[in-house]
Amino acid sequence: MKEKNHKYIRMLIIILNLISCMALIGSGYLMRHKIARKVNEITERPIIELNMSMEEKMKDFEYLYNCIATSLPLDTLSGIEKQYGIDFVERHDLYKEMITDTETDLDFYAAMNAIMEDVPTFHTDVPYPDYDYYGTFGCWNIEEVLSTRGIKNKSVYWNTLMRDSCTELYELSIISNKFHYQSYTGEYCAENGDILLEIDGIAVDDYIDRTMAQPIKYDYINQKAFRRWLTFCAEPYSDAMAVPVTIKFRDEKGTIHESQVYVDVVASVLDGYSRALGVKKKEQKPVSVADDMFYSYYDSENEILYLNIGQIDKWTMQSVADTLKDIKCTDIILDIRNNFGGNFDYVAMYLYPYLYGDDLEINHTWYLPNTKYAKKIVSNWKASRQLALKKSDYVAENGLGQSQDYLVSEEITRLTGGMNVPEDMNVYVLISGETGSAADRLALVLKDCKNATLIGTNTAGEGRMSSFLMDYLPSSGLVFIYMPELAYNIDGTNNAVVGTAPHIYVKEREPEEMENGTDNMDMYTYENRLLWDDVLRRAVQEIQGGRLP
Repeated sequence: MKEKNHKYIRMLIIILNLISCMALIGSGYLMRHKIARKVNEITERPIIELNMSMEEKMKDFEYLYNCIATSLPLDTLSGIEKQYGIDFVERHDLYKEMITDTETDLDFYAAMNAIMEDVPTFHTDVPYPDYDYYGTFGCWNIEEVLSTRGIKNKSVYWNTLMRDSCTELYELSIISNKFHYQSYTGEYCAENGDILLEIDGIAVDDYIDRTMAQPIKYDYINQKAFRRWLTFCAEPYSDAMAVPVTIKFRDEKGTIHESQVYVDVVASVLDGYSRALGVKKKEQKPVSVADDMFYSYYDSENEILYLNIGQIDKWTMQSVADTLKDIKCTDIILDIRNNFGGNFDYVAMYLYPYLYGDDLEINHTWYLPNTKYAKKIVSNWKASRQLALKKSDYVAENGLGQSQDYLVSEEITRLTGGMNVPEDMNVYVLISGETGSAADRLALVLKDCKNATLIGTNTAGEGRMSSFLMDYLPSSGLVFIYMPELAYNIDGTNNAVVGTAPHIYVKEREPEEMENGTDNMDMYTYENRLLWDDVLRRAVQEIQGGRLP
């Protein structure tokens, strides 16, 4: 009897040990990326210089090109060509020549950045090389990428190179002209009032479809593509990448001028990063509420609550909820014009229940190309558990003319209404081309809700999909992101290309377009916005029954 008991005990011990081993293995599997990142931090050596060979550069370029050309749905690529005049696939040889022209690592980075600017979807980019910044991206396979050996040290190398180069560029003071696109007028305007007319005898609107380092957008009111800004140098910063051009511009008195300058891709990229890196300290704006992720103001005279929401994270949305609890008001203005997204779950938890009493259920159908790059979503353990992807009847050619079948996912967004929400609640949502991802989902969800009005211009989109992917280039270690998913708005338009349209279009403008004398004012407070912000003014006008504020 004792031997039998001992036998059972031994078997029990063996079973418990097996369970412990399985739990340990499972825990190790789940923690493998964090463990790998820790090992990499301890064992990797700093990189002084990559000094990439042309073979390495070409390897990286072809990897990036093939990923974008085969992963982005053909409907997205063709939509970009139709709206922006840019055929990414057909530009392969042009891009290849651009890479061939590079000499330094910095040249290469700028060229790859410029190439990706030709794909103006919200989640397609070569983000600024900063390992900690990479960690803020909420994409499916972020842990796999960041735990890859060499990624952190290479990001430190690229980060140092960019910072040092930005400082050098502004010490040289070679940027001679910089024109910002003003949607209010549809023109490129310098700070001194000069208006850019032509580049090398070509109208500026016809010139900007060339591969340049500045982001390209679409002006839905003036019905044309534009670059956010155009930078010109008095002399080359990069001998390999600078192109001499003649620009024609008109000054405030109406006099036409011509100037011999350079379009320098490297200088343009560095100029774009300079403010964020704190290089142009003398030109930085004073502290403003526009720098905060959340700003609120109660207009007691008109009984309007203004909420400016910069991102959708837990802290910000809890602050929104607290404000809505404290201030009982039936006219709410949600300003998400500079909201780059976050986690939509926090909208369900902290915003929707304070705006609506009815429950809401929305179906989102999106498609995924069945390719090796796009299927990294399927192979991701976390994504495979959350997404119910199945084979679809949808088939199309990819950008390389190859037949491509798709997987499909049908998501349901459920929002629970709150208690004691006034029936006459009115919500005005201010949107722009900088509203994207989860913020776009917020806009498109509210668009179909009762008593909700969207004002501004089309969002940047990509709120109807799940999430995007991250990858890295094999030689340089540069990280890039891309959105392989395809989703359509209710009107049949491609959400990644045209975003979400407003109910009321209003031209956006900046306070710089106003009269002088506002330098010492924070022009982004609610009271001061009413002096110049036509989108906000239109919302207040709607609330006041047509009367201008």
